[in-house]
Amino acid sequence: MLLGILSSSLLRYFAKSFINHGVDSQIDDLPIVMPDPSEAKKISDLVDEIVAQQQKNPAYDFRAKAAEIDAVVYQLYDIDADERAEIECWRRRHYPKLHP
Repeated sequence: MLLGILSSSLLRYFAKSFINHGVDSQIDDLPIVMPDPSEAKKISDLVDEIVAQQQKNPAYDFRAKAAEIDAVVYQLYDIDADERAEIECWRRRHYPKLHP
């Protein structure tokens, strides 16, 4: 579950935009919100599915499942539509290969 939260677009945005992300970045500076059991299970299930599919096929396109994780994380952090649009715009600029 924690892997899913830490690899979400939101936490990547926090880490890259607000934390010294050089060699000495500190993970304890990231704001981690702990999900309730149902949210934790959903995130864990999605991460497990991505890992299983990538073990079968290293070229597995995980973007759809990652977007599902992002949706849960946005809800967990109470991110509204405008904030989500800003984060997604940032992500498209910084990770263009993930957005065909």
